[in-house]
Amino acid sequence: MTRAVGRSVACLFSLAACVLVSPSPGQEHAAGAKQPWGPEQATGAPNTQQAGDAPTAWASLLPDAGEEWLQLDYGREVAIAQVRIRETLNAGAVSKITALLANGEEKVLWEGQDPTKEAVDYFEVKPAAEATAKSVKVYLDTARVPGWNEIDAVELVGKDGTRQWAARACASSTHAAELREPGRASGPQDALKKAAVEDKYDVLLRKILVEDDVVTYQEFRDYGYYTGTQWKGHTDLPPGYWVYVYPHWYIWRVRYPAPGQQRAWGPEQATGAPDTRDAGDLQTAWASLHADGGPEWLQLKYERPVAIAQVRIHETYNPGAVCKVTAILSSGQEKLLWEGQDPIRQAPAFFEVKAAAEVVANTIVVHIDSDAVPGWNEIDAVELVGKDGARQWAIRAAASSTYAEQPQQPQEPIEPIPPQPPLDPFAEFLRHRVKVHVEGNQVLEGILLRSHGGFLVLRPQGAERTLVINKQKILYAEVTPPPGGGPL
Repeated sequence: MTRAVGRSVACLFSLAACVLVSPSPGQEHAAGAKQPWGPEQATGAPNTQQAGDAPTAWASLLPDAGEEWLQLDYGREVAIAQVRIRETLNAGAVSKITALLANGEEKVLWEGQDPTKEAVDYFEVKPAAEATAKSVKVYLDTARVPGWNEIDAVELVGKDGTRQWAARACASSTHAAELREPGRASGPQDALKKAAVEDKYDVLLRKILVEDDVVTYQEFRDYGYYTGTQWKGHTDLPPGYWVYVYPHWYIWRVRYPAPGQQRAWGPEQATGAPDTRDAGDLQTAWASLHADGGPEWLQLKYERPVAIAQVRIHETYNPGAVCKVTAILSSGQEKLLWEGQDPIRQAPAFFEVKAAAEVVANTIVVHIDSDAVPGWNEIDAVELVGKDGARQWAIRAAASSTYAEQPQQPQEPIEPIPPQPPLDPFAEFLRHRVKVHVEGNQVLEGILLRSHGGFLVLRPQGAERTLVINKQKILYAEVTPPPGGGPL
């Protein structure tokens, strides 16, 4: 899904990016003539001197999104002797090179595994077939080498000895849409890193262009979880965690727990080396929110990407529920490593999975069918083994659900205590004769008729009217019991 979306969004910019930029020999491009990371950066002689994420090279819209291509047009047609591709970041992703003939036919010059390992370097291709053309197309499998695979220039060498740099270029997609002002994210990798909020989020589901949201959300906003499916003309949006980095919204599938957080049965319990030595329902392992609740998953992230040889899952309670293991690319694509029946029956034990596919990644997802084995199916740790012999324990983990977020158990209802009125020292002397001394050396005397709130009501002897006295003014009062000891 991510790849299809990336392609549809990218096409809006690819058409605009196919512009003719053909300077005179030795002439520099005018300032501003090329957009950062646009396909036009691959025209002319090389100008990216060092390896790295540089705006002077072409970059696709998204990393690791599958097939991408860069088309180069040259000044004149030649019988092709060689194509020289200058790779400047994450080299080794070129998968095919073709020539575009005058009759519209696309002829394969080379197809295979790009041997380039270090940038900056040239991948030099000698055509496997005779072809006369003035346009070539370089295909990349961006999922093969993690990160953006950037190309600075492509030289066309003719059998007559002529050498040409491209005069015109366009691409399947381009990060040129990421135009920024000073102080904003400076490149595709910088923008993606900022949108991940210090690795708080992972697995990019969608990236949508909404430039005018800068008015409402400024240049950065960690919005949080949102389930809406439409926004500013974009439809079929997945639920996820939204982050705005001008001019795009990034929608993520996974939010990792805060670093250092260690909740009982939380997914973070599956990071690091095993620490659950015995079988049992122990809080040092991850457990889903519900037992026997159907499909669940545990995602684990490691320090560095490796060519995956093996995944070792340490099961510590009710083992045997693992049904699938996948690798996640940074584009959000999920690639199957293994699927089948988990043979582990006794815990604690390691379930060792050998990768069935060639995958380079640093994120693994362990899927479990919690209905398959009754009770909570708990996982303590997952080790990633590379083909180079490297062994890593996870540094971050997230899950479909966790018992760490169990709802609070309801308490027994407590009978409410009825509110008690404040004590009134005058209440028991109603209908008694009182002598009240108030501020200003005044003495008011009479029968106490009422004591209400902040006031007393007295009826002086022989008077028809009553007196209302502010209790705050009272210094003290004298009470005279009525004859016979009872109320008057």
